[in-house]
Amino acid sequence: MVSCFICKNVKDIEIIANRYDVVSFDVFDTLVLRNVGKAVDVFEIVEAKAKSMSIDVPGFAKTRVEAESSAAAHVDSGRDVTIEDIYRELPFPVEEKERLKKLELDIEKRIIVPNGKMIDLANRLRNKGKMVIATSDMYLPSSFISEILSSFGCSVDRLYVSGDIGLRKSRGTLFS
Repeated sequence: MVSCFICKNVKDIEIIANRYDVVSFDVFDTLVLRNVGKAVDVFEIVEAKAKSMSIDVPGFAKTRVEAESSAAAHVDSGRDVTIEDIYRELPFPVEEKERLKKLELDIEKRIIVPNGKMIDLANRLRNKGKMVIATSDMYLPSSFISEILSSFGCSVDRLYVSGDIGLRKSRGTLFS
């Protein structure tokens, strides 16, 4: 595995990637970006939007962060959490949880933007016959992420999402 942290620009990454038959890209902060300062800012937006929709969930943002931590403590060892696991932990009525989850996914769709240079690179490499893989340590389902990538014209051969397969890049288990 080659680390491109020292690459100065996309051209440098492409020169290195051309040496390999298989190239892997992280999804978030590489192929796509969120138009927020921190990922948890999404929960603040959900809370504000919920309030405007008369969904009474004071403190949702803080509770959502806590629910993710709690879900992680309750899932099988080595498995990553899914959005379903997280929302099961929220202390709200089932109907509200479903509305909030849908709202969170809708907001994610609106704040995620393409990283055009990296998507162009992934597509160029794929057009050269390279196998292009996208990976993400993420609770969002792969179907959602695949839809996002497709909407930005990013075509990959395989997509691995930790929440779906239970293996994480950060633990090294995805690469075993």
